Amino acid sequence: MDNKEIYLIIGHRGTGKTTWSVELEKYFSKTNKKVLIFDIDQEMQRHTHLTIDQMFEKGENYFRKIENAIVKDCIQKAQSFTGKTFISLGAGYAGGIPSFCKVIHLKRLSDQQGRVFFDRPRVLSHLTHFDEYQKLFSKRKSIYKQQRDFVFTKLEYFKSIEKWDRIFLGEEKLPFENGVLTLNERVCPSSEEKLDFFLNQKLKWGLKYFELRDDEVSEVFLKKVLLKIPLEKILFSFRNVDSSLFKSFLNQMNEQSVKVDWPLELKTENKIKDSGNISWIYSLHERGGQSLSEVLNQFPDEKNVHLKLAVEILSFEELWQGHLWQKEDPTHRSFHPRSQDGRWKWYRLLFGPHQPLYFIREDNEEGVLDQPVMAESVRCGHGVSKNGFVCVLGSPIEHSATPFEQSSFFEKYNLPVVSILMREEEVKNIKILEDFGMKFSAITSPLKKKFYQLLKAERISKNSVKVISNESPVSSLNTLILTKKGWAGWNTDVDGALAFRQFIHQSGCHNVAVWGGGAVRDVLDFVLCVNGQKGISFYSARTGKLLKGKEQSPDIVIWAVGRSRMSKCLYPPQNWKPLYVLDLNYTEDSPGRGYAVKTKSQYISGWLWFKAQAQAQRDIFEKLKS
Repeated sequence: MDNKEIYLIIGHRGTGKTTWSVELEKYFSKTNKKVLIFDIDQEMQRHTHLTIDQMFEKGENYFRKIENAIVKDCIQKAQSFTGKTFISLGAGYAGGIPSFCKVIHLKRLSDQQGRVFFDRPRVLSHLTHFDEYQKLFSKRKSIYKQQRDFVFTKLEYFKSIEKWDRIFLGEEKLPFENGVLTLNERVCPSSEEKLDFFLNQKLKWGLKYFELRDDEVSEVFLKKVLLKIPLEKILFSFRNVDSSLFKSFLNQMNEQSVKVDWPLELKTENKIKDSGNISWIYSLHERGGQSLSEVLNQFPDEKNVHLKLAVEILSFEELWQGHLWQKEDPTHRSFHPRSQDGRWKWYRLLFGPHQPLYFIREDNEEGVLDQPVMAESVRCGHGVSKNGFVCVLGSPIEHSATPFEQSSFFEKYNLPVVSILMREEEVKNIKILEDFGMKFSAITSPLKKKFYQLLKAERISKNSVKVISNESPVSSLNTLILTKKGWAGWNTDVDGALAFRQFIHQSGCHNVAVWGGGAVRDVLDFVLCVNGQKGISFYSARTGKLLKGKEQSPDIVIWAVGRSRMSKCLYPPQNWKPLYVLDLNYTEDSPGRGYAVKTKSQYISGWLWFKAQAQAQRDIFEKLKS
């Protein structure tokens, strides 16, 4: 990014605009670069001597009037500044944006999931906090798409300036050299000046190719891109059998070398004329009801041609089959598994950096679901090493903070950490994951009991899964570690429950109700009810019925229902007035947060539990390693 530029930061509530602004100021200060930072909410409070809530109490029109004036003033100050300026706008800013400003849409992967806030002014106070966010999200989503020039997606829970931030800012290059980014005309800046700036930014990243697809670009856009990006960095991908855009261009090529992706699904008679200057990629994207073996047989036996397999993969067994196919000729083959739910993203993160082509994307709402976003790719760096990898298994899995929490620890062992979607009926595929290189796994609901049962049964080694021990005091597991002798299992949720028990003891409260928590109910029962401790009641969140203990109006509610299950669950009785809501969830969309707001209780996040059990996992791993 240039030295004198004005950047406006937009994004949804809670996405981290203010935090990023603060971190940017720290980062540029350390690097002795001139930067001007404005957070509009803070500037408004400084100017009016009112809090954001107090301004909203005077009406949203009053708030927006002040906001527009402050934004205009900050932009004027930026115009006379000689360095970079970053101005963080409020989520609902509706004022004008000067054409000379560059607009960064700051996103987090959780934006679409929703958030419950304790300290934000209410815009739609007739709705619940969660429903209010969802309503505003839908309204503002399209506005941001129209305003933005860049999409910058941050990972969950990462707050400081990371490597991806520095790459985005043009300070560093990608940690791999085979990255491919698809240029979609629909999401690129329309003005020539901003498009030129947009492409300049990405040329600094160290990508191998910029993909242009004939079903997503126009002739005008193609000419603009070719004026800026060297031809050797362009990958021409055919997707439309009737398209003449690329054909007419490539048929006029003389001595220049070009890279062409030709889908074998298209009729070969419509293929452009062959040339010694064309480097061919033959790709397959559709299965047509065939087995994977039949699909692989469609590839021609030609030398000096790159083969790209990008069909939908239906199982872990097929994933392994595609992986072995790629490994047969790793310099001339790429395997890009696809799915309906993005479940093979972990494979691309781990093995993509080792293949000739590694497709990545900037925006989690654009492109193939299995394609990693830039921030995920950068975090995994060079992908899987000879040491293997670490993962967290579950369904759903996108909420898990394990990659954030454990990445720095396992980095010293050269073990990247990824999330893998695995359903209950798929736990038998642990052997395939072991073959892929899995060395350690955290396990989330609802797989904890399934893996306990599997490891107990697999002492017979039916599927060649060698199990040496099961150290869980309850009938569930949340940790698997591969030792030299075989797999061993633990349940460090016990350590999380101990952290909860300590909080309960320190609070001085005696009446505790556990709402839901089928997957960890046995752990809570084991830890909280030890030595005959009284005052603990367990309730079914699905029916509201008492399962154990006595009916009571508790001082503490341990909330154990996630957002994905809430549609099938009930809220506790209205006469309950807890002092504390102790949540097992740590995500911002947790229904436990909404319940704490509703009952005006003090909220304790599931980070208390999660951090304790994660530390216990690290302790076990280090003990085994030593």
